[in-house]
Amino acid sequence: MIITGRLGNIILDTNIVSPILDNKPLHEWLVRVMKESSLAVFQYNVMEHLTSRKVGTRMSYKDILRSLEARNITVLNGPFASSESSNLSFEILQMAHQARFTMPDSAKRFEDALSKAQQRMACEAHVNQYSFLTADKEFYNFFKAILNEKNITVYSAEEDDLKGPGV
Repeated sequence: MIITGRLGNIILDTNIVSPILDNKPLHEWLVRVMKESSLAVFQYNVMEHLTSRKVGTRMSYKDILRSLEARNITVLNGPFASSESSNLSFEILQMAHQARFTMPDSAKRFEDALSKAQQRMACEAHVNQYSFLTADKEFYNFFKAILNEKNITVYSAEEDDLKGPGV
């Protein structure tokens, strides 16, 4: 399923959608995902992409929406578009906070992972019956056990699975 690119309904993290929007050569696996899965992003991803230094003023919000539409990628509200996803996100953060106390003090990455929007997007994706695809290993490794416990499906792609030939 994962190798064939058939992931079903999937929300793309900004680190996945940015290479698509930048028209970079894509790895054949990501091209298969784009063909075989039903893709969406949140408005947050669009804004995060727009505010990156590499984009600057080259593209407008409407340009990005047109580009996503041309690729059959739906734009959804969120994260925190629903109270259900907000509650779920809060539960997961509580679980992560409790788990931190059993970790050695060297695990300072909790604060970094906590500040990221991926956890919130994964919850909103779940509420909207989507899975979440990210290339952020730190987020994935930190939250995967808790997300699995809550039956939230998150896929993690390797950086090399995003880059096309010669990149």
